[in-house]
Amino acid sequence: MNNEIKICQMIGPMQVDRAKISSHLFTIIVDGGTNHQLIFNRYLSIGDGDSSHTPDLIQHKYNTDKDETDFELALQYIPNESEELHLHGFLGGRIDHFLSVLGNAQRHLNNSRLKKIIFYDQESMIYMFNKKMQIIHHGTFSLLSFIDQRTSIHGSVKYQANEIFIQALSGLTISNQAAGEINIECEQIAFLICHSPQVK
Repeated sequence: MNNEIKICQMIGPMQVDRAKISSHLFTIIVDGGTNHQLIFNRYLSIGDGDSSHTPDLIQHKYNTDKDETDFELALQYIPNESEELHLHGFLGGRIDHFLSVLGNAQRHLNNSRLKKIIFYDQESMIYMFNKKMQIIHHGTFSLLSFIDQRTSIHGSVKYQANEIFIQALSGLTISNQAAGEINIECEQIAFLICHSPQVK
């Protein structure tokens, strides 16, 4: 399986770091994501047009009076073979929209073949993963969960943890420091927020 299918990316309406976006990956442009005027080899665009300056360019047009968000609808177009989803332009903006994106991303991760979802931003990255995560990072990071569960954190980190119990959205595992490899194991889905541009 080549990377064009293994990794799917979505472009949203908020600010993006163009240097982190690949024109070669299969891309889903979500409504106001069309405003970035980016060009991709293989793409489709979906939305209701309420945040797009050029709604006529949206291929899969939905009514503005609908129960699902544009992001929620876009998740249906991810190729079944995809193992990673990269999200650009979904951080910032209204907090209710962002929380809805996080909730829908977690549900899709739990019910699909995806292994991780990565939110890209100029100042931070969010890795949503199922049970295991390993990255190289230099700087501050926080581990959070929407549910109560046990977790272990090892590697080149200031605060190690061995099967500790964390409550939903508690502060126990935030503001840790990494100087290299981070290894995390959880019982279920969790997300890792890395506050540094030096994330690999």
